[in-house]
Amino acid sequence: MKIAVYHNQPSGGARRALHGFCKELGMRHKLSVYSLTTADQEMLRDESLTASVIRFPYARHKPIRGGLYLNDLFRRLDLVNLEATNREIAAHIDAGGHDVVLVDACRFTFAPYVLRFLKTPTVYYCHHRPRGFHEKPASTPGSVYEKARRQWHRPIERTLERKIWRDDLALVRTASKVVTNSAFNRARIEEIYDVRAAICPPGVELPERDSSGAGAKSDYVLSVGELETRKGHDLVIRSLALLPSELRPPLHLVANGGNPAVRAELDLLARASGVELIVRVLPPQDELAAEYRGASIFLYGARQEPLGLAPLEAMAFEVPVVAVAEGGPLETVQDGKTGYLVRRDAREFAARVGSLLMDASMRAEMGRAAREAVEARWTWPQRADALERELETVARPTA
Repeated sequence: MKIAVYHNQPSGGARRALHGFCKELGMRHKLSVYSLTTADQEMLRDESLTASVIRFPYARHKPIRGGLYLNDLFRRLDLVNLEATNREIAAHIDAGGHDVVLVDACRFTFAPYVLRFLKTPTVYYCHHRPRGFHEKPASTPGSVYEKARRQWHRPIERTLERKIWRDDLALVRTASKVVTNSAFNRARIEEIYDVRAAICPPGVELPERDSSGAGAKSDYVLSVGELETRKGHDLVIRSLALLPSELRPPLHLVANGGNPAVRAELDLLARASGVELIVRVLPPQDELAAEYRGASIFLYGARQEPLGLAPLEAMAFEVPVVAVAEGGPLETVQDGKTGYLVRRDAREFAARVGSLLMDASMRAEMGRAAREAVEARWTWPQRADALERELETVARPTA
């Protein structure tokens, strides 16, 4: 097939998922990537997938300090310009004679406006719905002034959210087919969009096995995820604080970015709790792999995560997982075999972490089982096969 790929993704798990799919599909089909200058190229570059990359210029207005309502106008204009740019991209794709377009998310609108204009058959990969409007956001830290300002400005924010939500709803329904990453997310998509999505979870790279065994593991525990409240890093810190000080490991937190106020809050919580917290933002891929390889346990406190790629990546490195039993981890972590699933309760979380820290043989056994689970179901060739079949169902028939 001749496949066009569109995305405007930030760094993070969804970006890594798309890159993995495209890397595998590019070995089987002719791939062309269409993107914007606002898409992540620091973590992963599209040129590593194919020589056929067209990146369209797009920039948003820089917010003006104190320009509250003027900034709102700028955001509206940014959406108008974004739609116009997507119209131009759609015209280029349609002129390219592609059999099908794999459309991934836009960091500003989720379902991208390109779906509105494409005449080529499309498969939209829906990682999740727009956050904020239909979900009660977790409290975001900030000064008293910042909190009061957010509250006062909230009605205007919600007006813009409603527009993005309405656009997203219409755009998803224009796709020839919708695919998603988990059964959990498929149920949400069907409820929200009245669309039946196919399940095509991403895979993970299989690193070389660590022949040195559990002794090569370091004394730290690891979590990976954006510095946002929905990622539940606070639960992880509060759980570790409940462990005896002589047992309590350092926490390495690897993030692709996020809210500086959230990071400040986590630093404060860690210091007050006696938890050694080491935060790394956007490390190179080889250093991220080293963080996974050296971790004794992977901890995941995310709230209602659609899938959660990070626990699977940890499992590939033979690292057992302790995760909150919500959303995607229910489909990736086998409780009692590859790790533990717990309620959103710091004491229960801490108890499972503590039991693994005190039992090296159990950690090694669960780590081996985790790796075997990834090998059996979550490798990229397997996962790309599923997406390839979905693309073929809507692709133009080849001559």
